[in-house]
Amino acid sequence: MRFHDKLNDLFDNPPEKWKFLLSNPLFMKVVGFMLVPSKTFDRIKEDSFGSMLKYLITILIAYSFLAVLVNWWLPLMNPGGTINPLYNLTRLMFILVGLDLITGAIALFIFLFLYHILASYFRGLWLHFWVYLFGGRKGLLRTMQVAMYGRTPRFALVWLPAIWISLIGYVWTMVVEIAGLRELQEMSLPRVIIAYVIAIIIPALIVMTAVAYILSLGGPATNPIAL
Repeated sequence: MRFHDKLNDLFDNPPEKWKFLLSNPLFMKVVGFMLVPSKTFDRIKEDSFGSMLKYLITILIAYSFLAVLVNWWLPLMNPGGTINPLYNLTRLMFILVGLDLITGAIALFIFLFLYHILASYFRGLWLHFWVYLFGGRKGLLRTMQVAMYGRTPRFALVWLPAIWISLIGYVWTMVVEIAGLRELQEMSLPRVIIAYVIAIIIPALIVMTAVAYILSLGGPATNPIAL
């Protein structure tokens, strides 16, 4: 029996000692989306937008708390500690405006929570535009399920201080979202990959162009590209 089949069998027929955990809907979703995404997406096809939002809010509360604890609170208490470089800019911004330990922690928690709620929603709309162009006809709700549930690996890993773990979280998220689109929109894998890659590349190019333009405004002395 292949490893993937063993995982599916574990979820369908859990050992007695694991039944308590695997009977918890939230735990089942978190572990399911990370380990058996296609099967888990198939199970949540009929979930309402409210159910998706409830899941996203729950997992974001945990993610935001852990991210603040590891990348704001502990580094300020122990300046020599390691933090995730992805949080450096936000930390620097809060420090420059004079936020103390408590206020900064609350501000960062609210920022992360609201940012990812909005990002998941608008990312779902943007992704569905390309999914529809490439033949996805199962509706916006299905794509929103991918956008909200599919980011589970990101929220499970990216709060950790090691950048390589964050990269794993991002790549894992891409794999899960592609699997979700294929399952829920019933599209061929090549079409899903093309739509997904385009949806990622266009915003990335816009951001890189904007950053390059801002750097160019400073002239050769402040433009690292020109040095």
